[in-house]
Amino acid sequence: MNRTAIKTLSKATILMAAMSATAAQAAVLGGWYEWTANNQDEFTPGPADEAAAGVTATIAGGDGARTAWSSTDGFYGTDAGEATDQATPAVGDGAFAVRNSTGDTVASFTITNSGTDVLVLDAFLFDYLPVDNSSLNQLILSYASGDLSDADDTVIGQIDDLGAQTASLTDQQISDFRDASFSLGSALTDLTLAAGESASFELTGGTAGTGETGGSNSRPIILDNIAITGEVVPEPGSLALLTVGSLAM
Repeated sequence: MNRTAIKTLSKATILMAAMSATAAQAAVLGGWYEWTANNQDEFTPGPADEAAAGVTATIAGGDGARTAWSSTDGFYGTDAGEATDQATPAVGDGAFAVRNSTGDTVASFTITNSGTDVLVLDAFLFDYLPVDNSSLNQLILSYASGDLSDADDTVIGQIDDLGAQTASLTDQQISDFRDASFSLGSALTDLTLAAGESASFELTGGTAGTGETGGSNSRPIILDNIAITGEVVPEPGSLALLTVGSLAM
């Protein structure tokens, strides 16, 4: 291939090569694992506890923090701080509660490319534990809106029959929660965010649980160790230059 042909490589072709090279190296782009009433109150956006260089990630919604709950398995686990925090869990790490009516958005997550390279999204991960008679029997993950070419409100996946998985209100407060892992590529055709672009994801309540009585009388679902994973790859122009340099050697 001559240099002229290389210069005509499309952005899509270059990104496909980058994705292939980094598919096995997905890292945490934005993750949340420490929950306190100060930074995770109901409907107050909060920054990620962990973010890759050039990434801004925020969370909003939920029903506040539960400082007496925590998942101990460090689900997304080997990145900055998380493995250490969760290997010997501290009650102060807390967890995140969601509790709403059927069809309501219980939490939203936005990831923004605030750098100059390209973000390639990979998966959405979290630990979860429904409390007895929880208000929801189903959680649905969707791509809500943003700069991806897929349609708004595209459903990525869901967890069913939460009522059959409930824990006692006082039991298992600090325990190995259940793991949820959703590949974003299973439902989305566009996984890339260029500089300045963003994507928002939502967890929505599906079918109601037996404890959906409204307000504080309903039982929550407890979440912890939430993460959006992927890769930060050089912007297409840099990749093309690297390719040219390699072929010229």
